[in-house]
Amino acid sequence: MKKIILLFLFFFHLTNYSFSKNWIISSGDYSSSKFSNLDQINKKNLHNLNTAWVFKNGYTLDRNKSFSNNQTTPIFTGKSLIVTSLDNNLISLNPKNGKEKWRLKLQSPTAKRGMTFLDENIFVPSLGGVYVVNEKSGKLNSLFGKNGLIGTGDEMVSLVPPIVLNEKIFIMYKTFLTSHDLPSGNLNWKLDLNGARVWSGISYDETTNSIIFVTSNLVNLLGKTDIENDLSNSVVVVDSKSGKIKC
Repeated sequence: MKKIILLFLFFFHLTNYSFSKNWIISSGDYSSSKFSNLDQINKKNLHNLNTAWVFKNGYTLDRNKSFSNNQTTPIFTGKSLIVTSLDNNLISLNPKNGKEKWRLKLQSPTAKRGMTFLDENIFVPSLGGVYVVNEKSGKLNSLFGKNGLIGTGDEMVSLVPPIVLNEKIFIMYKTFLTSHDLPSGNLNWKLDLNGARVWSGISYDETTNSIIFVTSNLVNLLGKTDIENDLSNSVVVVDSKSGKIKC
């Protein structure tokens, strides 16, 4: 069985967008609203939409040998539409005609559940940490971290898009959260979630300088689950400056 990811883009005006109106993170914004405040397409004119173009990334999946899926909502930088493929390519498209600008092969899983854009750079989670890719060139930005990779050195997968501020990046791994300086990538703090997993992403509140996320069950489901400081199946609020749990 073959599967080709198709991406449909409908006609709408793409100019004069302010930065705040762009889809800079796969969850929409740092509040994870997953909702656009643009009103050019609405209930009254929705029926007038026509297909503008279809993009095929060229990858086919043999389901007899493997299984995977793409859970990444594309981001729009104001200039480019950024998508991913199941064979771990980050791909930049011209939003007006669907033509491919560039693609970059990264470590699996590439942006399994999303990515983030800020100041001409795309921040892409993976197995080894977060890759920093220049939006225009499609190359790793060696000015960040270690040759364009920011991480702790732990072989722990990062699935969700990071929160990126001007001088800080917050990376959510499967069972821990880290804060790093930018562009150096130096580690500020690491919060161990004691086996609780994070699948659905993280949010950031500027007013209180808080990181907010929801955990699911524990990693060791068949082991000891009656533990102290059980953070599973919880809403967790963390002080972004210290890495301490607020509640």
